[in-house]
Amino acid sequence: MKQPMDHQRKQPRTRSAKPGTPIQRALVAYRNRAVLTAESYLAQVGASRELIAKYRSAFGRKAAAAYRSATSTEPTQSGWAVARRRLVAVFAYDRALLDGVLAGYVVTKPKGVRLLDLITEVA
Repeated sequence: MKQPMDHQRKQPRTRSAKPGTPIQRALVAYRNRAVLTAESYLAQVGASRELIAKYRSAFGRKAAAAYRSATSTEPTQSGWAVARRRLVAVFAYDRALLDGVLAGYVVTKPKGVRLLDLITEVA
């Protein structure tokens, strides 16, 4: 039976400021230069890195649901993102759809606050 290694101190895991390797970030920037993903849209609107990391996934799901209801088709996976040091395919949208989703997006914590209000507070 293998003994646990209790004699080693636990090291706190720190997140790097930017996810992924420099090559992965360069590939994502090159691939996404002509598409608008949820993350790039939030960055263009002026959201901080913390807000983008916290809300990009939920914002993307709301944008996909809005796209499905508006067009009755699935959005196309034409962008890339780095998630846990892996490249993943992400959906791309048009600006008008994302503007509408951002205007109606209400976050749960703090309750009843719109994401647009959080972005303008920071800026």
